Amino acid sequence: MRKASINFQPVSRIEFAASHAHRTELHEPAYLLPKQHRLANFTVSGSVSEAELVERFHAKKMVMSGQGLARGSSPFWEGVMVLPQVSGDADAYAKRQSARLKKWALGYQKLTGQSVLHIVVHLDEGHIGDDGKPVFNPHAHVFIDRMNAQNRIIKLERKALSSVQDMTAEVMQMQRGQTLAERAGKRGRQHVEHREFRAAAESSRELARVNFHEGYSEGAIVMLDDGERKLQKALETSQRHDWYLTLRGVLKGSGRALQGHYSALKKLYEGSDRATFGSLGKWATENDHLDVDSLLELLDPPAPEKKQLPPPMEASADNDFGR
Repeated sequence: MRKASINFQPVSRIEFAASHAHRTELHEPAYLLPKQHRLANFTVSGSVSEAELVERFHAKKMVMSGQGLARGSSPFWEGVMVLPQVSGDADAYAKRQSARLKKWALGYQKLTGQSVLHIVVHLDEGHIGDDGKPVFNPHAHVFIDRMNAQNRIIKLERKALSSVQDMTAEVMQMQRGQTLAERAGKRGRQHVEHREFRAAAESSRELARVNFHEGYSEGAIVMLDDGERKLQKALETSQRHDWYLTLRGVLKGSGRALQGHYSALKKLYEGSDRATFGSLGKWATENDHLDVDSLLELLDPPAPEKKQLPPPMEASADNDFGR
């Protein structure tokens, strides 16, 4: 059974996110169902247009404080919400989900004070089951403006995110995933990023075993074939590039970065230390409290060691120096 969840990520490139949501990408994703099995995607009424979404993002980015820009913060979140499995008449299913998502948007805004701008539902993804029938992965892409009237980020604590998950389950009429308290200290499954989930889970035969909750995905992806591994690797490369651009923006926004800092960042991006670069990327895109001084210090290339001169020779009876 699919469980209710929504997983949020900060938006770094709004054009990329919007083009994926509206299928205006240059290349069609490899994990879509065969064309004869796809159902129509739709935008929930009440959403701003795609063009307005992009325009608002850049306008908000322009008015963010210098400190916010230096931290690499984003004014928007994109959420991926799991929807109930498609059943019965497709048009009736779409109407039900549209009505529930409108109700969800009002509930989210009331709980958080943030604004829901745009919701797109995807019904064209999934895989073909062993019986030859399509297994859909219905989900919604939700774009959220995180800023208040004073153009400051409205921060959400864990309790608020948990309440959002509760509300999502209730409104979407789905079973909620386990809470942290219910897990009672049991180790959660490994976090799976948005694009990795879309690429691997939606084409995996173990799709039903992937679930999300607490605002962070807890998917266990198994049984990936060679094609899925290649796709996953390509998407990870894209994510690393996003991180690189975000970190460059943090450096530029600080106003204190030197050429050596940019060179050190590029060296990490190109693979000299993948673990450190991955940690920096997550730090820059997921944290609203970034210590730019620490980043500059980390990327600051060590000064070249000064060549030690030999100590001066002591005067000796064998020479005339020092006499």
